[in-house]
Amino acid sequence: MHSRREESRSSFADRLSRDLGKEVVATADWKSCIEGADIVVEASRLDKPTPMLKTEWIKKGAFVVPYGAMSAIELSVTDIMSKLVVDDWGQCKGGKFGSLRVHVEAGKLSETLHAELGQIVAGLKPGRQSDAETNLLWHRGL
Repeated sequence: MHSRREESRSSFADRLSRDLGKEVVATADWKSCIEGADIVVEASRLDKPTPMLKTEWIKKGAFVVPYGAMSAIELSVTDIMSKLVVDDWGQCKGGKFGSLRVHVEAGKLSETLHAELGQIVAGLKPGRQSDAETNLLWHRGL
């Protein structure tokens, strides 16, 4: 895991290690935290959208979950995804806080997403179907 401040990342990694019973490694930079990871959760606290998580660092087959209120991912991240799943397409695509509004306005996304999360949970659409899929769950709409 990574955090800008050394003291917060070290204490958080220690706490997670104890809670999970697994080693959690605190990294000094975003790149070393993300490269090679099977699961990437971006939970930054930014004042404005700032692309700090580079698309090129995401390995094929990763599961990516952008979570911060202000996006820290590059606009191109959706270009490498096998499946893009959202919680609520209507809320994700528009409004001041629509998490995918910028992607829609740039012509990178339309309503041809793979699914809304509820469709996968209900068995109407498949979730991950192979280890080679690079999938993104964007759940900030609701």
